[in-house]
Amino acid sequence: MISDGSYQPTNDFFYLDVTNIPFNNTLGRISWTDITHLGKMPANSWAASALGGKNDSIFLFGGQMEPNEENALVYVFDINKQEWYEPKISGNPPLRRRNFGAVNDNLGKMYIFGGTADKYTGYPNTTDFNDMTILDTVHLTWHEGTKEGAPIPRTSYAVTILPDGNIVYIGGIQKSTDGTYEYVDMSEIAIYDTIHDKWSTMIAEGEIPGIRGEHTAVLAPDGRIIVYGGETKHVAAFPQLCVLNTTTKPFTWSLPESFNPIPDLWLHTATIVGNYMVVAFGKLSAINHSRDNFIIHFFAFISGFSPTHGRTSDVYILDLSEENLYKWSVLFITQGTVAMKQTDGSCYEYVIPNSKETIGTTIAMLLGGFGAGVCVAASGYIIYNIKRLNNTLDQL
Repeated sequence: MISDGSYQPTNDFFYLDVTNIPFNNTLGRISWTDITHLGKMPANSWAASALGGKNDSIFLFGGQMEPNEENALVYVFDINKQEWYEPKISGNPPLRRRNFGAVNDNLGKMYIFGGTADKYTGYPNTTDFNDMTILDTVHLTWHEGTKEGAPIPRTSYAVTILPDGNIVYIGGIQKSTDGTYEYVDMSEIAIYDTIHDKWSTMIAEGEIPGIRGEHTAVLAPDGRIIVYGGETKHVAAFPQLCVLNTTTKPFTWSLPESFNPIPDLWLHTATIVGNYMVVAFGKLSAINHSRDNFIIHFFAFISGFSPTHGRTSDVYILDLSEENLYKWSVLFITQGTVAMKQTDGSCYEYVIPNSKETIGTTIAMLLGGFGAGVCVAASGYIIYNIKRLNNTLDQL
């Protein structure tokens, strides 16, 4: 659904329970759970979210919302109480923006870089940012990071944070001083040091992937940043799967092959679950770069899983347990049954639990959306086993 040249926001809010997800091809129970009814959140898209507070809350910042002067800049979902609220935050708040990313550190600080303010965010003039806004989600205060050495205004990038507190920004679209827009070279890695409030740029080596925007990046346990998807002028970026090794100095790119490749995507979400990357939703490319991609897309079509208007509701899993072996699986989720389909012909069937069964581990909480099934760039936050996540953060 498109309105006035922009995707229509929604207030959808749901999660995927993967307590027994079949990572080892064993029977399990899995289903989407709609929790939109838990709060009257304004419709939103192109926002960003991060875990905050005492690792028990999801902070939702900015985005394109229904026009209303009463809309808050930040909303918080209390995971334990299962409710939304508007926090009172001291300090100077930034302008509402969209098309940016956010990450959180182990001290409860949410780091927000770049983005765009325009008529869709309630600002009369289009303005692109290169500021670093920091929200202390524990003490509920706004702070500003340094602009010295910061990249020029940027949107549509991928971002992740390393255990040493360095935030890594990959790709995206930047606005030059003459007002033109261009894609950022993937060899130019912007890094923000959260401990010393310092920007730097690293020129990565190795096999440099093609330029892109609207892609994702997750950090594997061994220090690999897994980049997937993206577009270049509305055509799928190539290659879709790229790996940045952060254990070398400078960082090193590689372009591995993957088994059972999935369709080319952008505007999707991705998260790390142990040694697996889980990719949800997204926009499908009209052009796929491989015969296997065509086959899996054709299978989805004849099986009744065809996406609407180039969008997909599928969930994909990439096994990262072996450094040189990347294998995809596809979860097709329908009302009544869930099937795990692989391109080698194997198919595993799963039963959706009834409403009386207890919901266990949560993997995905998706907020807002584009109104036609693409909930991703809107504001997706993916979490996996709150207790396990808390333990991981404590070790950083």
